[in-house]
Amino acid sequence: MRTLGIIGTGPQADGHVEAMLAVRPALDDIVVASRSTESAAATVARIVQLPCVTGSIRVRAGTNAEAATCDVLCTATRCIDPIVTAAMVRPGTHINAIGAYRTDMRELATDLVAACTVAVDDVQAAHDEAGDLALAVADGGWSWDRLAGDLTALSSGALRRHSDTEITLFKSVGLAVEDLVIARIVAASENLLP
Repeated sequence: MRTLGIIGTGPQADGHVEAMLAVRPALDDIVVASRSTESAAATVARIVQLPCVTGSIRVRAGTNAEAATCDVLCTATRCIDPIVTAAMVRPGTHINAIGAYRTDMRELATDLVAACTVAVDDVQAAHDEAGDLALAVADGGWSWDRLAGDLTALSSGALRRHSDTEITLFKSVGLAVEDLVIARIVAASENLLP
């Protein structure tokens, strides 16, 4: 996986670049998309200054369609209507969708959700908050019984990619317990905890 698409230009964009480079340091190209070309350009300027972004990585502003064709796509928007469809995504793509954190919001069209192997951070939280999934269910194009697993299954290795062409989706709505665990790890590494 050599290319990363980011749709959304808030602070989560920078964090996603840092996270993806931590696990995929061989990225060649990062495409940043936003409704505003000015916002995309400003985010590109921020990202190229990140310590993890080396001169060998091309970072550029692009469209949602360009970002969606990347090997890894991260969406972090507050969209109400879908901005990525199945036709925009290549086989083998992995999607991290963290926007659409209410059941009336969505970043991903129903046909895309239906084309994906879907994992979530927490099943109950996804039922309560994941608009991308809840609205795909309401449209009749996807159902909760198709959910492949949660963060526990992913982190234990029980849930894995089945083929190079499988489109995978990790839908996160964020959990306070995840934030607490990360904070404790950081604090312990900085000797801030007893």
